[in-house]
Amino acid sequence: MGTQQFMVSAFSAEWRGGNPAAVCVLNDWLADDALQAIAAQNNLSETAFIHRAELDDVSNQGLTLSLRWFTPAAEVDLCGHATLATAHVLFHHLGVVGDATLNFTTRSGRLQARLQAGLDGPEIGLDFPARESTRVALEPGAWSALGPIEPSEVWAGDDYMVVYENPETVQALSPDIDKLQRLDRRGVIVTARTEGGEDDFVSRFFAPKVGVDEDPVTGSAHCQLLPFWSKRLGKTSLSGWQASTRGGRVRGEVVGDRVMLTGQAVTFSVGEVVVPLPGAAPQ
Repeated sequence: MGTQQFMVSAFSAEWRGGNPAAVCVLNDWLADDALQAIAAQNNLSETAFIHRAELDDVSNQGLTLSLRWFTPAAEVDLCGHATLATAHVLFHHLGVVGDATLNFTTRSGRLQARLQAGLDGPEIGLDFPARESTRVALEPGAWSALGPIEPSEVWAGDDYMVVYENPETVQALSPDIDKLQRLDRRGVIVTARTEGGEDDFVSRFFAPKVGVDEDPVTGSAHCQLLPFWSKRLGKTSLSGWQASTRGGRVRGEVVGDRVMLTGQAVTFSVGEVVVPLPGAAPQ
């Protein structure tokens, strides 16, 4: 039997929307270079890896699994949409009961996922760490790589967060990817407040340093966006629209030093990785 792999569109109920991720169910843990090669071959913003043997680790507290994420170029510390996709696969394809709590052991600590009722039908809730930002000086022209319009603020956390006055500016940006690749953070979030609609803010995310020129919908970026907009708008429950070509909505709540993200997912394809996979690591 080959290595089972699922393609899932996350943060969307429509397969052509949201952010596609691959979820690879390994029969044996592989060496890092083999995992990276699979992710590069998939050429999606992230491929998630779990181990089939750990699916038997069921306790009164739910299921505990190791989870790793790779872009086509690098392993990353945190990925929201591929975690959502993994939870979707576990609940809908691998027999995990709907009331189980999924506990993921990751480079960002323990993350949790649950299947729950949502505004538009069943959705998955993710318990992630909140990421705080610090305001940095705005030098004239420093962010010209994003476009000719000067931002109103710049904040630094895991990623740079560049704030504009209106959502139309965010949607119209056509950045210089080569220049963004030289920044000293994983990526750049661009965002603006929206008024009068379903969402509180709009965003986009660029991470060419890790092989993702523009990510369609980024759960980890919302770990930084939600605390920022929660303080700015004086509310703990928010909705954000990520205005990529595919687009997707992330709803969430700030609870202390955690953010509770929610979203839907839909399976696009199911298959196997059938080539020999060298570098199996000892269990």
